[in-house]
Amino acid sequence: MTMNLESTLQYEINKLNLITHAGTYDLRSIFTELNIFDHILQPCMSGNLLLKDAQSINSNFVLDGSEFIEIDISKESDNFRIQKAFKVYKQTDRKQDSLTSESFILHFISDEFVYSEQQTISQYYKSTYTEVATKMLSDKLKVAIKNMPLVEKSNGIREIIIPQMKPIEAIMWCARRALNSNNLPNFLFFENINGYNFVSLSTLKSQASSYTIYFEIKNIQDSLERELFGARDFEIISQYDYLDNIRSGVYSGTFIGFDPVTKSIVEQKIHYTDIFNDKTLNKNRNVTVDRNRDKKLNVDMETSKVVSFPTPLNRKTNSYIKNNDPYSINTGESPQYFIMQRKAILKNLFSQRLKIALPGNFLLSSGKVVDVNKQKNSTDQDDSRDQSIYGKYLIVATRHIIQQSKHETLIEVATDSTNENIPGG
Repeated sequence: MTMNLESTLQYEINKLNLITHAGTYDLRSIFTELNIFDHILQPCMSGNLLLKDAQSINSNFVLDGSEFIEIDISKESDNFRIQKAFKVYKQTDRKQDSLTSESFILHFISDEFVYSEQQTISQYYKSTYTEVATKMLSDKLKVAIKNMPLVEKSNGIREIIIPQMKPIEAIMWCARRALNSNNLPNFLFFENINGYNFVSLSTLKSQASSYTIYFEIKNIQDSLERELFGARDFEIISQYDYLDNIRSGVYSGTFIGFDPVTKSIVEQKIHYTDIFNDKTLNKNRNVTVDRNRDKKLNVDMETSKVVSFPTPLNRKTNSYIKNNDPYSINTGESPQYFIMQRKAILKNLFSQRLKIALPGNFLLSSGKVVDVNKQKNSTDQDDSRDQSIYGKYLIVATRHIIQQSKHETLIEVATDSTNENIPGG
């Protein structure tokens, strides 16, 4: 379908239905605000719907967990469209507004999450973490392959025991341990508007920018597309925290592994170049190399963060295991690669994060890369770009806010790097 937009906030609701055992209710005329959320650290999309009801919907049925919210909203063309059914799981804030009307909020989430909560998995696998995750998605949650747009193969065959976990909980557990081709523990499992994704942060960052976010005076452009990607407002959520970076092991740390089988302990020093050896979004990584009072580099202070965890690392050199159980050497867990490093990787990404308000746009979704074209407040200089903000960012979260008169999109974007020259970086 195509509609002629007079405003970038304009949209068309084709369906907004509450489906119940008692019947289907069209909510288009009584909703006040619809919010839809996604996040790269959350497995499923979710949302809430504020209703102002003069039709006595609550009097016609009792919510029992069988209800769905059916959403079909578009603007300009089918490219700017969301069609999805969500499971209603809770009602809150019900209150009487007048003698003839009341208001309440319905909370909803993807049906796969509710289905996951109704079952557990206790199973042994001998496979990659990616294959285990996709198998649980298809077998346990009935997700079709076509609804898994980004699936990346993880590194290494593992012997994996899932101990009494919910399917989605187990998939998240796999993502936290999966390593990419560079042995980096940066896999993510999340749902966006395109479907479910099991993919590394490295792959997401290697994408070409999907769109450019502009910061300029509104309504002076002839291009509707430029207006759609024009920032209406923005906020810097976080930009720098040196102390938190130290505590998170961004610069350096030590892994202490102990093996109850061989009764041995191993120490492994971790340098920031071991953690951050993949492509960055921009030219220079957000890591400053600095010296402390002892004239030592921050990247050489291995006691900044110390983590202890069981590991089979020493079994590779144990003669008894090599002679009697050599297969376990290659399929055992590798906590020395993910226990400390994963937190440091995510901390580094989220250290610079912005929230940007834009005209409603369903093309903006978690996991996509965008260019943030932010200019300086003053344009006296030859280069008017605000280098502290300007550059490529990954969309880490979106919130679509749909009201009777407008549709706005809030995106949170984060970057691991800058185009500025970082001293010692």
